[in-house]
Amino acid sequence: MSGRVLLIEPFGAGGGPDLVARALAGSLSERRRRPVDVENHPGGGSTAAPALVAKAPADGNTLLVSTSAHAYSAAVAHDLPYDPLRDFVAVTPLTRQAYVLVAGRHAAVSRLRELVAAAKARPSVMRFGSTGVGTGRTSERRR
Repeated sequence: MSGRVLLIEPFGAGGGPDLVARALAGSLSERRRRPVDVENHPGGGSTAAPALVAKAPADGNTLLVSTSAHAYSAAVAHDLPYDPLRDFVAVTPLTRQAYVLVAGRHAAVSRLRELVAAAKARPSVMRFGSTGVGTGRTSERRR
């Protein structure tokens, strides 16, 4: 086996998935005694990288380091150039992460039920931060 292994990461440099990919690349490079490089391919709500990997030769040298976004991308984007189930095979889980909901110290809510009640009472006032459609925010679908 010769040549390099390429880990394609669907988000920008410096984020959590990128850090995991770079740690994995170092370990794999040592174990396999060949270069393992990380390339960031952000875009399309994390669908640009899987599209690239789906088109790569099926030789095991191009791998996708992805997140849960890969699992629900087909439900969010109906025009994907790949099938998230058919065109990929899971190799191994790399991490586990918890989603945490936080509010500012002076927010009027401190419990989930209070947040839900406030959102129902004033739906046009509630705001939240998100990485965008196709990522952790699944309430907004592209048509």
